[in-house]
Amino acid sequence: MGLIFYLSANHAITASQVSWQDFTVKKGAHVIIYFILAVWVYRSLRFTTSLSFRHLLIATIVIVAIYAASDEIHQSFVPTRGPSPRDVVIDIIGGIAGSWWVANVVYKKSKATSIFS
Repeated sequence: MGLIFYLSANHAITASQVSWQDFTVKKGAHVIIYFILAVWVYRSLRFTTSLSFRHLLIATIVIVAIYAASDEIHQSFVPTRGPSPRDVVIDIIGGIAGSWWVANVVYKKSKATSIFS
């Protein structure tokens, strides 16, 4: 979260300077960063709470979504930046992808609990 906050505090390139390739790379970075954030949030919750697996995944997505929204609010105070609902959606997609990975790769390897318990 600290890295995301730091990156969000940097000045943005104006829209006239952005090519579609640059746009794709930046939005891909959003997905990757929030994917990683979701995996780390899941791990943190797993080791500090007694939530069921399903509730861990739900809590992970909710926390990632709240942080994505708060990051856009933060950007509204940074010169040359502004809030973007589209970025929140892209960030949440990254969080859902990270949660999906936990559910379908990590969970299947451990088989410690049922996804429906």
